[in-house]
Amino acid sequence: MRNFVKRAAVALAVMVAGIVGISSPAQAANYGGYVNLGSNYCIDSDANGDVYTLECNSGYYQDWDIQNIATDLYYLKNRQTGRCLDANASGRVYAIACNGGEYQRWYRTRVSSAGYGWWQNNKTKLCLRGSPYVGRQAVVAEACNTSIEGQKWAKV
Repeated sequence: MRNFVKRAAVALAVMVAGIVGISSPAQAANYGGYVNLGSNYCIDSDANGDVYTLECNSGYYQDWDIQNIATDLYYLKNRQTGRCLDANASGRVYAIACNGGEYQRWYRTRVSSAGYGWWQNNKTKLCLRGSPYVGRQAVVAEACNTSIEGQKWAKV
């Protein structure tokens, strides 16, 4: 009987350790906004999935959870909507339900000591560009060019 109790206790301990070992701790969100160097406006989104620049306001629609998935490769998940930044080959940028696809993976490349860099889509190889115009303006993706101020973004 004594051996049975010991074996049962060991089996229970192994089972508990296995369950605890399988579950991983939740990753803390890395929220932040990004300001465009060309316009000095922040990347924003809305409930419809539109992505645009707008005057920086510290609102949750301008907060993005930057989820690192590999070296310099990220998902950008909007805090308010829970949607991920996505793009297509024609240069349209939008936010949709996170699906882990290549079009939702973005490279972050630093281009200056001031912290400005660009976001390049993993699948299309196009870079995010904010409009230089005032007011709500669509963010697009276009051929990367480090001399274009509208393609440079800094964390705020």
